[in-house]
Amino acid sequence: MLYFDHAATTPIYPEVISLLNLSFSEDFANPASQHRLGKEMAKKIDLARSSILKALDANTNKYQVVFTSSATESNNQVIKSFNKDRILHYLSDHPSVTNCFKEQGLHLNDSENLIERVSDETELVILSHVNSQSGQIRDVNRIAKHLKEINPKVRVLVDSAQGIGKVPLSLKDESIDYLVMAAHKIGGPRGIAALITRIDAPLKPLLNGGGHELNVRASTPSTPLILGLEKAIQISLENIDEKLEKMTIKSQRLKEELRSIHPNIDFPFGSAEVSPYINTMTFKGLPSDVLLRTLESKKVYVSSSTACSSKVKVKNKMLLGLGLKEDIQKNVLRISMCQKTTDDELNEFLSLFKEAVEELSFLIK
Repeated sequence: MLYFDHAATTPIYPEVISLLNLSFSEDFANPASQHRLGKEMAKKIDLARSSILKALDANTNKYQVVFTSSATESNNQVIKSFNKDRILHYLSDHPSVTNCFKEQGLHLNDSENLIERVSDETELVILSHVNSQSGQIRDVNRIAKHLKEINPKVRVLVDSAQGIGKVPLSLKDESIDYLVMAAHKIGGPRGIAALITRIDAPLKPLLNGGGHELNVRASTPSTPLILGLEKAIQISLENIDEKLEKMTIKSQRLKEELRSIHPNIDFPFGSAEVSPYINTMTFKGLPSDVLLRTLESKKVYVSSSTACSSKVKVKNKMLLGLGLKEDIQKNVLRISMCQKTTDDELNEFLSLFKEAVEELSFLIK
């Protein structure tokens, strides 16, 4: 099996599986309980908060960590803490952002200048650190700093579900107010995510209940999942620059060799800085779903869009926001790798991809 859909979700690191197995057996007590076992769980969770903040160079006097179930929940909680008419976001953002807005009056296409749209009335600006479809990287620290020079009161939400652990990011300059990440994108378990917030930033609860998670997120926290998230972050951030450099070489080779397979293959987002972990191509004249199924028959797994929008059969808002016209959207294929993708896997992938294209050559218009 060749799995090249890591942007959708990643296999869990063996080290994280070992930790989870032990923790699910031993860390069963409720962290809110006042007996010794409960207090031990609460202490483990607080140590995980500190560890995550330290890993991102965050000032523990300025930032806090709220553990949630997903990046989707985290994005929703922040967005619903503000007046939606005063929020700026991109149409190319993840559906957990764009689907929060029934009206699209405040969305931007990627070609538009965000800085020109910010006003004194803007309360929140949402930025994708790494776009989940195109892989395009935004310099969120620089943009956030610039935004606050224009409007010091504006808050900045950074969705880094596709960035954390892959592309370096720091909270040291304190320009970002909210940072979203998800464990399952970086070799951790599904069902756990972290919302890092400035302590002075607004945050309304989505759920009413007990005083869990700093009184802003009711539900009993899962100690094993939180520890799994912490471990996945530690593994992913280790030698991150070196890993990024190696992955960039793999990505460049992947693109060059795919282009050589057929002249109709193109990588439309190559003009901007793009994460090497996400390689989105178009194949003019060949529907991506047909190519995807042919690859699947060879036990090669890729995707035609982000997993959260793959079942949407109408025009893709994300692709429109990125500047891809409707007539080419059905020809988009996303090939995503991880830090542990090997050269042998890449070689086999390219060989099987070429084989699939040859089999489908009679369909290519």
